[in-house]
Formats: sequence, C-alpha cells, structure tokens
Amino acid sequence: MASAKEIPPGGEGKIDITFKTGTGSGKREKHIAVTTNDPDSKNISLTISTAVVEKIGLSPDRVNFNQVKKGQEHVNYASISGEDKDTTKLTGFDSPNPSIKVEINPKGYEGNKDQQIKITLLPTMRAGRFFERVTIHTDHKEIKDIALNVSGEVTGDISLMPSQLHFGLFQAGQPADRVITVKPTENAVFKILEVKSSIPEVTTSVEPVTSDNKIGYQIHAHLSDKFAGDSLKGTLTIKTDLKNDGILEVEIVGRKLPPAAAGANTTPGPFPFNNGQPPPAPAGGPPVNPQPVKPPAPPAAK
Repeated sequence: MASAKEIPPGGEGKIDITFKTGTGSGKREKHIAVTTNDPDSKNISLTISTAVVEKIGLSPDRVNFNQVKKGQEHVNYASISGEDKDTTKLTGFDSPNPSIKVEINPKGYEGNKDQQIKITLLPTMRAGRFFERVTIHTDHKEIKDIALNVSGEVTGDISLMPSQLHFGLFQAGQPADRVITVKPTENAVFKILEVKSSIPEVTTSVEPVTSDNKIGYQIHAHLSDKFAGDSLKGTLTIKTDLKNDGILEVEIVGRKLPPAAAGANTTPGPFPFNNGQPPPAPAGGPPVNPQPVKPPAPPAAK
C-alpha cells in the first residue's frame, strides 16, 4: 500500500509491504512492480528479499519411501528442527493409515537426539502409490501441529499402468474408453479372475497380452453415454489368483465438461472454429458469405 497517490517534486513516499513467508525456511525473494506517471520512470521493479527463520518444524517435511517391496517392513526417520527445537516437546501424532506406524522418542533414534520421529511402513501396506499426511502434535506456544507428508510406492507381484482409471474431462451423452495394463513385476504367473466396477455405467472386458515373454492383461474400461452424473468417483476391483496380490483396487475418477465447453462444435466443416457459423463481418464491411465462391466461367468460344 502506498502512503500517497501523488508525491511532489523532491518529496518521498512510502510503500507498506506484507511479506507472507508460507512454510519452510531459508532465503526468500519477491518482486514488486510499481507503475507511475513519471515519463522517465513509468515502471519500477522492486526486489524484496529476506531470510525466513523457522521457529519449529520437521526435517525433512516429506518422508519419501520411493519404491519398496510389498510384504516387508520399511523404516524412515524425521528430525525436529527450528529455533525452538530444544525447548519444544513432541506430545503425540495422528496417522490416518493403520499401515503407517509412527513412534516418537524424546531421546532420538540412531544416536541423533533431534531425530525423534520414526515412520514404519508395515507389511500390510497394499500395493500401489500412496500419499498420506501424518500430524505431529507439539507443546509449542504458537505451533501446536506440524504436517509430515509420507509418500512412496509399494510394488507387489503385479504392476498397474496407469495406477488410476482417469476418464479426464468427458462430454455428457458421449461414451469414453480407457485401458489399464496389468503385468507381472518379476516372474509371477497369474490370472485375473474377476473385475468389478462400483459405478454401474463403467463396464470392463479383459484381454490377455504378452510382453517380454510374460503374460499380462489389458483391462478395457468403457464409460457409457448414459452416465448422468457430474463427476466420476469410484473403485475398480481386480481379483487375481495370487496369494499376496489377490485383490487390487484402482480409483475411478473423471469430471463432466461444463456446458460452455461441451457445446463447442468439434465437427469439421466450413467454419469449424466459430461453432459452425461464418466469421463476423469486418467493421463497415459487407457480411461474410458462407457459401463457397464459384470459379469464373471459362470464356466463350469464338
């Protein structure tokens, strides 16, 4: 906010700036564009920089297990950080996923007194990508809760590509089709026994395929033109004959195109980019004739 709209010759003005630091710490830099009526300095660029000091936080703020094998236990750690770390106690946690075990030790782990949080991925974690948010509670006078993101991918005997059945933006009254490839990660031999969709308008068929001398499957998913909802949100359940990967669940998502976008003409024609209509006439000129121009007749024979 500027202190005054007009500054007299030789005068000074002040601009009040609010710097929102967001999360994290370290050097931050912002740029401000100032526009004036001074013919010699119509546009002025100001650079504002500062060092953001964290009061209390976690390092890292995201625990990434990357790609791990299903049925095994995997461990990672996070440390308490910030100016007030030595005077702040971690008092508890919330973990939404029972397969992600959280432990807190005020004395630290692995000989590091700041490394007080232990995250264990249990063997019960199902195959596929995951992204969870664990909340760590503290007794800090200002920051009572700290978010810790936990992500990774658990691989079993089977891999799915893609891992989500995404119909994207679909048009009402028109069908849509997608394909999911199911294949062994190593030397597993399996059969798909059943595929079920929680959305009745999404039907499937299964086709065996061979790649690199390994037998897999392609699941063809079809969205009916009779689907009347605004969005898709459901689950595709794949049942196999494997002991460890007997049930695979795939999220079904998608969203109907808004009426304005869905009403756009996509049929090729003489004017495909103007909703099938001739372009508007130029100002002061005659209307555009939508009929094709006939070539001139050949000259009459003498």
